[in-house]
Amino acid sequence: MGGGVDTASGQVVNSTSAMSASAVYSCVRVLSEAIASLPLVLYRRLDGGGKEKATEHPLYRTLNQTPNSWQTRFEWIEQQIIHQCLRGASYNRIMVDGRGNRTLVPMNPDHVNVSQLKNGQIVYEYFSPNGQKIVLLQDEVLRIPFMVLDGVKPLSVIGAQREAIGASLAAGEYGAQFFANDARPSGGYVTWEGGGRFKDTEEEKKFRENWQNYMTGPNRHKTAFLKSGMTFHELGMTNEDAQFLETRKYQRSEIAGMFRVPPHMIGDLERATFSNIDAQNISLVVHTIGPWLARWEPALNRDLLTEAEQDTYFFEFMTEGLLRGDPMARAKYYQTAIMTGWLNRNEVRAKDNLPAEDGLSDFIVPSNMQAAEMLGKEPPTPNTETPPAAPAEGANNEG
Repeated sequence: MGGGVDTASGQVVNSTSAMSASAVYSCVRVLSEAIASLPLVLYRRLDGGGKEKATEHPLYRTLNQTPNSWQTRFEWIEQQIIHQCLRGASYNRIMVDGRGNRTLVPMNPDHVNVSQLKNGQIVYEYFSPNGQKIVLLQDEVLRIPFMVLDGVKPLSVIGAQREAIGASLAAGEYGAQFFANDARPSGGYVTWEGGGRFKDTEEEKKFRENWQNYMTGPNRHKTAFLKSGMTFHELGMTNEDAQFLETRKYQRSEIAGMFRVPPHMIGDLERATFSNIDAQNISLVVHTIGPWLARWEPALNRDLLTEAEQDTYFFEFMTEGLLRGDPMARAKYYQTAIMTGWLNRNEVRAKDNLPAEDGLSDFIVPSNMQAAEMLGKEPPTPNTETPPAAPAEGANNEG
């Protein structure tokens, strides 16, 4: 994918040229920014069920704050998603220091060759920027593929749909040339009445070049000078020219479908209404973001945790962060959680980075709720009898 592949439209499509298509750029940006905005947390399983943040584990800081010395968590995840969208997979070399701290060093997928040994293990050949060849084993690399056909080598959206993307690039190039000429056809012809002729081909060539220089680009609309008897005839707009915008709309919708991004997220509001925007946003979380997270979480567990640690620890994205842009939805979510007793008020405050307050750590439920097995039964009668008073100290019970 590094050098690109020619398409039927005449465009060379690779991971770099594809980003010059506005719809591809928008889709990649939506996915990378949405997923990178989600908190990524390392949890510890608790005995009897439940979980808690494993803040003491070295990987907690690595994945939640600084994967390496030059990238934040957001920047690192954003880069990984971009690699997966454009190149089919992301690769990171796992570096471990003497204290057991791990650093994730991104590798350019264009410079990584992946193969599988007879024992099933994956081996990586990585060519560093200085041209050095480095062979890495499976436990030395964090690998998160987007889509794999043979179980090893990734398949990118760009590689699978290069013809559609090439058509979008060709349409964009045509549009740029079309509007550079004042949205008029670039062709025309000159007739020379009276049988006038150029003296030789050199004179004809010079006339053509002068016309091109003085009547196109920044010089358009200037006064044209023709030889006596010459008449310029401009070509009319064709039906294909008139349908250009419709073609562009179709291509944006087609590319949005490739990445499974709702059209309104990339600026296509033609079919967006107040009633269906919420449904499309929910679809983005469930059908688009959800599968991405399902790829990430097991890969992080497999490549970053030892087999013994996987019984105790696991990574998980907190999708509640996607609700931060909708205060009413968040308020309703928190209210339901508090009233049904599965979050207390201090836990809700912690989600919004507010300090805990005294008296808000108790779980509350509506007073009219009861256990299912008590339905149709009389509640137990409280014991109202007053217990007998204890005898006073030193009292004589004889006689």
